[in-house]
Amino acid sequence: MASVLLLSVGAMAQTADEVNTKFNEAAALINEKKYADAITVLEQTIEMANKSEDDCLATMTEAQTYLTRCYRNLGLQDASARRFDEAAAKLTKAKELAEMFDPGSVRQLEGVLSKVYKAKASVALKAEDFATAAKSYEQAIEANPKDTEAMLLAAQCYGKQGDFDMAGKFYTSVIDLGKTHSKYAEAANTAKEAYISDLLSSAVKAGEYSVAKEHINKALTIDPTSATANMLLIQTANNAKDFDTVLASGDAAIEAQTEPEAKSNASFLVAVAAQTKGDKAKAIKYYQQVTSGTNAETAKTQIAALSK
Repeated sequence: MASVLLLSVGAMAQTADEVNTKFNEAAALINEKKYADAITVLEQTIEMANKSEDDCLATMTEAQTYLTRCYRNLGLQDASARRFDEAAAKLTKAKELAEMFDPGSVRQLEGVLSKVYKAKASVALKAEDFATAAKSYEQAIEANPKDTEAMLLAAQCYGKQGDFDMAGKFYTSVIDLGKTHSKYAEAANTAKEAYISDLLSSAVKAGEYSVAKEHINKALTIDPTSATANMLLIQTANNAKDFDTVLASGDAAIEAQTEPEAKSNASFLVAVAAQTKGDKAKAIKYYQQVTSGTNAETAKTQIAALSK
């Protein structure tokens, strides 16, 4: 019956009064919050206005705007009921319509859509389903490409899965946004700290020195002054008997430390590397910088032995 009615409507030219009457019918449904019914009537209004020989542009434009809002309101209703997939579908439709008919509301819809995907992700996150959560956070980012919260959470989900390359992709996106505007600075700093933490954690767990060194060096490209990354580099190199790297990176590691004992520990590793390589003068120089901590007495003994 409905299809017959639509055909008969389309078969004759509609007057402006008929178009306005149809729009008012939709408006009444909107006031009653019957958005699904209103959508059908608004679509009929737009079709009638398109086929009318009268000037119905104002009514059609208003109908198109309200059509966008009806999809948005339906999406919000679904979101409130935690029907996140249905909400996302309706809000995506609203965004598509807004891009054509109501550009001023696009940014707001992007934000709402992003929140829906994040709400969906949080359900998966609580269940420790990190793969599903990551996918939903990515959908949130697609909806709102500057949603730094979604980027950070997506990165954390990938980190939980051990996929540090994907985690790095999202951390880097936040860091890059931090370079564009001060409002992203706090998120960018959080991303730097979290990314470095992930990289160093993976370095410690790595079974191969080359892999560990690669992750530590990547952390140092993010923050060359990181005390933890600089120290871990020379410690890991020392354990692998890569004394050339200890010597090459030693000064930076010492400089990066903020506590006297940490500076002494870094100096001690450089001194040991120099001594192992047969450079007595350099070994003495760095042993002399070991002034505190558990290595201080050993350093004095080595200085005495090397000075004979």
